[in-house]
Amino acid sequence: MSPENPTIAAISDTTRKDRKRHIFYWVSTGLLVAQLTISAILLITRPPLVTTVVQHLGYPEYFPVFLGLAKLLGAIAIIQSWSITLKEWAYAGATFDVLAASLSHLAVHDSAKDVAGPWLILILIASSYIAYMRAKHPVPGSLVVRQS
Repeated sequence: MSPENPTIAAISDTTRKDRKRHIFYWVSTGLLVAQLTISAILLITRPPLVTTVVQHLGYPEYFPVFLGLAKLLGAIAIIQSWSITLKEWAYAGATFDVLAASLSHLAVHDSAKDVAGPWLILILIASSYIAYMRAKHPVPGSLVVRQS
């Protein structure tokens, strides 16, 4: 078979697309897990900046540690591969966290920048989740090559 063969060209094109999807998934997921982990560490260790923001938003003193542990568990759940349900719940939890953060800033009449800031993380969550779903469920009509 020659490289001009349409079947080989389709397989090659699909392989490139799959590779790009795979790279996009790992980059977006890596950034998301890094953000969750760094945020978790900051919430658990409670440096003065975090304590000030938490008090400003009206949350109790114990809340940052609880939220930090939840974010750390969420990061682990997103990166693991043994439970699809656990991964999906972690994406949902991260989404709820970002929405709650935005609403918390809105409730205390913070600036538009503070209210919209968490939405940047929501874009990262959505990117990782969409890439995960595309990898899990290939686009209908695309050529899927299974390797034995």
